[in-house]
Amino acid sequence: YPSIPSKIFLDCFQQQVFLLDQNGARVEDRPAVERPVAGHGAELVAEGWIVPGLVDAHCHLLGSEVENPNPGEVLERARRAGVSGFVVVGTHLEDSRAVLGLARSRNDVAASLGVHPHEAHAWNAETEALLADLLKDSACRFVGEAGLDWHYDFSPREAQETVFRAQIRLARRL
Repeated sequence: YPSIPSKIFLDCFQQQVFLLDQNGARVEDRPAVERPVAGHGAELVAEGWIVPGLVDAHCHLLGSEVENPNPGEVLERARRAGVSGFVVVGTHLEDSRAVLGLARSRNDVAASLGVHPHEAHAWNAETEALLADLLKDSACRFVGEAGLDWHYDFSPREAQETVFRAQIRLARRL
């Protein structure tokens, strides 16, 4: 495909692509159309140019808090809107296992596995060992939902700090 000038913007709702010059002035509009892609729906192209895809860098598609229990349906709808990749996040071990399964089954999904600060109260040596094993899988690209959340304090702050440090150590080993 020919190179795309300077900057390109995609209006997913209007399925329109517009190009900007180096000064940010709009220089050209092109219609965007869907082109089927084997294995994962479609991608948007503009007169032969593949439109750089958007990546949802943090999405929750599995677990009890998710309204639509069919992640494939959600992913396909997002792909039709121009999103080409997804980082799906696990918030605890059970959720992380499900996220890993989804990432193994789709080449447009990368897994981010970890234990959310709200779940830090349940962390123990077994949790750490099981998470370490999950993180070795090639479908896992990130250690995620790791951090501190002192707004709600669903887990004691000391436990959150312990779990955060442990997950940093796990990430550094990978």
